[in-house]
Amino acid sequence: MLGQKNREGGFTLVEIMMVTAIIGILMAIAVPSYTRWNATSQLRQAVTEINGDLTFARMAAMNRNKDVTVSVVLSGGLVKISTADSAGAVVSPSHSMYSNVTGVAATPAPTPSTDPITVRFSARGLRTSATGTAAQVITLTNSYGVQYSIAVAQSGKAKWCPISSCA
Repeated sequence: MLGQKNREGGFTLVEIMMVTAIIGILMAIAVPSYTRWNATSQLRQAVTEINGDLTFARMAAMNRNKDVTVSVVLSGGLVKISTADSAGAVVSPSHSMYSNVTGVAATPAPTPSTDPITVRFSARGLRTSATGTAAQVITLTNSYGVQYSIAVAQSGKAKWCPISSCA
């Protein structure tokens, strides 16, 4: 025991730098994939939220025995939704989507193009927006160009699709 040195356990500076470099490389690979996944997830959540708002508005129209209008507009870089009945009473509070949802379009497009996209339900729960018998389609786009759509049939039923058009 006389000739042994007392050695403390631990890591050398080189070992710590190697681990740090490996973690840095892994993060550089993972972060872009995560941000794309997050943007797509937020788009899916926005589409399901709008779909729920449309279903709620249809039910509110039948319960209140009044027309109810849902407005979707891109304003200040955010998609905003508001719902009101024909008397102007708020059906549900207006709210905004995540910032990764960067675009909203409709088929047919509103005229002029700066007008909000509106979906109107009658007191019977039928869609009365001016698209004839064809479905009214609202398409949302995220910052990566991924598109999801919501189709509102003339019967008032709304469904969303993870593609650019619900046919």
